Amino acid sequence: ELDLLLNHIQPDLLFSFGEYNNIIALKTDYQCKKIISIRAVFESMKARSIHLLRYTEYKQLMIDYYPKADSIITVSNFISQELTNIIPQLKAETIHNGIDINIVDKDTKVNIIDQKYILNIGRLHPQKGHLDLIDAFAKISHEIEQNLIIVGEGTYREEIEQKIRFYDLTKRVYLLGEIQLPYNLMKQCDLFVFPSYYEGFPNVLIEAMACKCPIVSYKFQGYNEILNDDDNLCEIGDTKDLSKKILFFLKNNSFKNNLSKKMKIKSKKYVLDDTLKKYCENIYKTLKNKG
Repeated sequence: ELDLLLNHIQPDLLFSFGEYNNIIALKTDYQCKKIISIRAVFESMKARSIHLLRYTEYKQLMIDYYPKADSIITVSNFISQELTNIIPQLKAETIHNGIDINIVDKDTKVNIIDQKYILNIGRLHPQKGHLDLIDAFAKISHEIEQNLIIVGEGTYREEIEQKIRFYDLTKRVYLLGEIQLPYNLMKQCDLFVFPSYYEGFPNVLIEAMACKCPIVSYKFQGYNEILNDDDNLCEIGDTKDLSKKILFFLKNNSFKNNLSKKMKIKSKKYVLDDTLKKYCENIYKTLKNKG
């Protein structure tokens, strides 16, 4: 069907985003330039299927078809290195995601939450480490006045709610569901906690940095492309250290404020206009190349 569409509209370029879509694009017979974008950590695919394909099946398709791409773009250097490890002859260009700073800065709505809180934003999925976050919060909840706010929706809601009930934290931990443009929530939180197990390149982390959030995070693969270790990072799964770092920054305002300033400065590396410029340059170069 895609071949029929391509033959009908006859584009000069086919640009694909996502693992399964990349394979479909590269399998088409229609002759045009083809750019694929890889946005997920390959290691994460081992624990899940990709549109009913096992990881071993998908990996073989990558080996067979990715070399047919005219250009390959990844969202992190870590993913580029993973790709090279699988297919050594391939070269990819890394273009980090960017955010619209103007939208972030303009969102100054008054926060409807009239309490102090720790914030986490992410799809309710095992990848995002919500159960670890609740374990860590439970260890220190009696020592802090901040509640825990989790923004996001997903298939893991029931498991998270069970964990909240297990610790009798229904009046301290709140699941708000999905919220579009939650920048006002970010700007007024006391701490943003990001216990994710793996990420491609997390936009929400960049947005939190742009909102001047002090951040405590797991050392997910590729974290060092975004975060410096200012004693605010933990090994994945270490909920004891996670709780200690949360408590430390909540109890030490000077360290927390200093971390906030660093986050804001670092976020300026990831401007949407710069990202779009790099994509345009890649497209122009790909179309110009006659090989």
